[in-house]
Order: sequence, then structure tokens, then C-alpha cells
Amino acid sequence: MKVYPNILQNFKDQDWLSHRAILASRNDVVEKLHVTIQKQLPGKEYAYKSIDCILNDDEAVQYTIEFLNSIQTPDLQAHNLILKVGAPIMLIRNIDAPRLCNGTRLIVKKLMQHVIQAIVLTGCAKGEDVFIPRIPIVPSDNTMQFKRIQYPLKLCFAMTINESQGQTFGTAGIDLQTPCFSHGQLCVACSRVSKEEKSFCTHSKWN
Repeated sequence: MKVYPNILQNFKDQDWLSHRAILASRNDVVEKLHVTIQKQLPGKEYAYKSIDCILNDDEAVQYTIEFLNSIQTPDLQAHNLILKVGAPIMLIRNIDAPRLCNGTRLIVKKLMQHVIQAIVLTGCAKGEDVFIPRIPIVPSDNTMQFKRIQYPLKLCFAMTINESQGQTFGTAGIDLQTPCFSHGQLCVACSRVSKEEKSFCTHSKWN
């Protein structure tokens, strides 16, 4: 794997980890890449399940908890967040701007029951230890109003091309198993690195 070579030996190097990512056109491809790459890290996986509830009591009987748990959108934390120590993560909400804002990348340092300790990889707080709590989120693009309490985090071994705008990497892989939606999207992906030889394209799987 060109983007994460010898990951077992290198993943503890924060500088190495912060300067690389795989870019893909769709969220489902990104999620598959996360599962594949995180499994290569040593140690135990921790699963954090969200608490979901309907805000309108009159509508509560219409929607089961299982249905609420299944709701997933690009800007909503996953119901079942699975992490390992050493994995790179990204904030998907502003917590303490400008130190901790949407798009800030971190690395998991310690996984606890009620809080996650992480080291900031990018931005003005780079190198700082921080604690990330669960927060309540009310999605704005759903017909019914519900609340999800979850850590505002997602893995970031990979990310969608749209999410990568504003990011700069030393090494980036562009996953073309699913074609880009437009030539412009491919240009955005290629522009995430400063040197052409540090960008790799593939039609094959990253394992």
C-alpha cells in the first residue's frame, strides 16, 4: 500500500500519519477503507454506540430505536463508532474554535468510557492533548426531529474528495474503484498534494 506503507512500524509517528490520506468519491467507499486499514493496527477495538431519541413525544411511537440508530448522513456521527488507539480521526463539529473545529485531524491516544483523549495533528493546537466528549446533535436535514448523542468524530485514514478541500497532504491516494462525479472533482483530489509524484491513483482495492 503506497499511502500507508509498513503501517505497523509507522503509525506511531504523528508527522508521518498527519501528512497522508486516501481520497474517494463516495462515503461508502471511505467507510470500507477505514475498516480495512484500522484492522491492521494492533490492539483492541472499542465500540461507542450513540443514544438516539425523537424530540417530539407525540412522534416517539412512530419510530423505533433501531430505525433511529440506522440513520446515517455525511454530516452525522455514526451510531456505532469503532476506534483503536493510534487511529487518525477527524472532528465533524466545532467544539472549541479555532483550536478544535470541523475538519481538525487528531490521533487517538486513549479510549475511555465517557471521553476520548487525542493529540491534535493539524491546526493552531497541533501537538496538544485534548479530551473529546459526547455531544448532542440534531440533524437539520431530516423530516422528523431527533437527537443523537455521540462523539463528533470519524476515522480519517480516508475521506471523500469534497471533505479534502482545504486540506494539504504530503502523500495522497485517489481511489477510483468508483469514478469521480466530474473532472473538477478529480482535479480537486490531485491538487491536495504539492508534488505530482506524491499522488497515486488506483482502480484496485487498498489491501
